[in-house]
Amino acid sequence: MLSFLFHSFAWLCVSYVLFLVVQLVRIFLNDCDLILSLYERWGKRPEAVLAGKVVWITGASSGIGEAIAYELAKAGARLILSARGEEDLRRVANKCRELSPISCRDAHLVLVLDLLDTEQHGPLTAKAVEQNGHIDVLINNAGSSQRAVVLDTDLKVDRAVLELNTIGTVSLTKCVLPHMVERGQGSIVVISSVAGVIGSPGSASYSMSKHALHVSHSLFNTSPLTHEPCVSLSLRVSSIH
Repeated sequence: MLSFLFHSFAWLCVSYVLFLVVQLVRIFLNDCDLILSLYERWGKRPEAVLAGKVVWITGASSGIGEAIAYELAKAGARLILSARGEEDLRRVANKCRELSPISCRDAHLVLVLDLLDTEQHGPLTAKAVEQNGHIDVLINNAGSSQRAVVLDTDLKVDRAVLELNTIGTVSLTKCVLPHMVERGQGSIVVISSVAGVIGSPGSASYSMSKHALHVSHSLFNTSPLTHEPCVSLSLRVSSIH
């Protein structure tokens, strides 16, 4: 009897270990961030967290920003959609209204924004707050890629990519962050890149701009005078690559 119980327990342990191994292999084979994969499987549902939240998305007229807008609309978020092209923004906004719950179909705001025009970032932030009362989440998605080896890249290209991807994003973040600090809550998200962690030889300017974004936004979590967290744990600055 004891032998039977021992063997049964041993097989149970082996089966459990094999199950864990299979799950780990599946996770690592996923084309995504490990933490996000785990959160998607066992975390809260998006609508439970995002319903009614005011989310400002830059670069929302196409690509990743457009896809994010549609997913957040399904979750019931109230969106502020920004990019340079108003026509494309209105197209995205109309699609978001179709995907949104009835309660927030008329809540989406189109706000034309040029990241390079930093003088307008303050007034546009004030307009976004005025229209919605507050901003819960800023998703810094807008930016540009670049493909060329270092020796073939003119300094003008380096400067242009840094101005758009880094300076423009930092400028808008600096306009929104004081509002969130005053409220004591909020989230700032930066859509970065693996190139911001491991530089790509064929995209030197782009890699440089994304590395700078990682450093700059990590510093937003720390007071420059006391080296203590400048905001409570209810305000997060995150980078997704």
